[in-house]
Amino acid sequence: MDLILFDVDGTLIRSMQDDGECLVTALYDVFGFTDVEDDWSCYQHITDVGILIEAFEQRKGRAPSETESEAFCERYVELLTERCSENPLEPIAGAAMLLDALAEREDIAVAFATGCFRRCAAVKMLSAGLSFDLAPAATCDDAISRHEIMENGIAKAAANHGVTGFDNMVYVGDAIWDVWACRRLGLPFIGVAADITADRLRAEGIEFLLPDFRDQGLFEDYRERSGAVRSAGFRPGLPQS
Repeated sequence: MDLILFDVDGTLIRSMQDDGECLVTALYDVFGFTDVEDDWSCYQHITDVGILIEAFEQRKGRAPSETESEAFCERYVELLTERCSENPLEPIAGAAMLLDALAEREDIAVAFATGCFRRCAAVKMLSAGLSFDLAPAATCDDAISRHEIMENGIAKAAANHGVTGFDNMVYVGDAIWDVWACRRLGLPFIGVAADITADRLRAEGIEFLLPDFRDQGLFEDYRERSGAVRSAGFRPGLPQS
């Protein structure tokens, strides 16, 4: 059995601008933080919780408490829900059809691995007409770093299908930090991006790029050609050297 790990924001749904604006607003509303850096590539851990912790440490000299983190997440979810109610998010073209097609295949497992909070991901996916409950999912509720979230996604998918590993695995994402995490784990990568974002991925040496998911045949071709990561030598949930 093979595994396909999907990012969410920018990969399955068009949400990056809405997402970023709501995150920055939540930091202000709950903690009064201003001038928050919104170039996410500047952060050590480019996840919702990673950005929260780094912004907090820069201003308070400490990490947020569990109560403070929960207050931030609740406000973040409120803002996203309001934004999505006013202007529903759009799925990346072909995403729904691809996920439905993959769900019918017995030789492929699907999982989500995203840097956002689980509740935020569910709100955004629902707004775009997709279901976050379609497959096992790992989020920043599970780990602070993207590579650890990916490892959690692999472990959850393996447990869901009752296997100890997968024959081939690939991660599908849209950002350079997705590429960095995949390189750390040795995971093949397929990029879903257009225009300047695609140029950034090409500059990182990414060969397999799609503008969207409408061409399922091309996606399958890229999946097969992107390289195999054999289950021998990669055990779910264990960091790779």
